This record gives sequence, structure tokens and C-alpha cells, in this order.
Amino acid sequence: MIHRDVKPDNILFCSESFEAKLSDFTISRAGIKPDTRLYDCEGTACFTAPECTVVEDGGYLPKPTDIWSIGICIYTYVCGIVPFYGDCEL
Repeated sequence: MIHRDVKPDNILFCSESFEAKLSDFTISRAGIKPDTRLYDCEGTACFTAPECTVVEDGGYLPKPTDIWSIGICIYTYVCGIVPFYGDCEL
């Protein structure tokens, strides 16, 4: 399964068991095979991988984009700000 909108708002922490859980599977995709390529852009701009914003003819692999989003979330938790910010989404 590909979540496609990993961001701090969608990560829930349990203080008793110290577990993290993802929520809001509105735009997620199930049944993704390892060689599946996507051609659309979904998710929150600050946490979306660069290859999702400008989709080329061959599309992009969706699994690495969730890993990118997790890295952006970790940076945001540690530093308190998102690493890439602009005046507009593009």
C-alpha cells in the first residue's frame, strides 16, 4: 500500500505503547506492484517528493515518495520547520 500523504498531521503517537500509526488513507493506493508507475500528483506540497510535482512521461515509482515524505517529517520534528518552503506550491 502507498499512503501518498505522509505528513505530521497524519502520524498519530500512542504515549502508552510508544507506537506511531498512520491515519487518513483518503488518497492511498492499494495493490501497487513493485514496477507500477504513477502519473498523478497527490498529497501535501511541503511533504511531497519532487518527482510527484512535475511528472515526466515515464511517471514515477510511488514507494520511494512515501520514504521521502517520512524523511521530511523527521526533519520537521527535529528542526521545527519544513526544509523546503516557498511563497507558492510550485
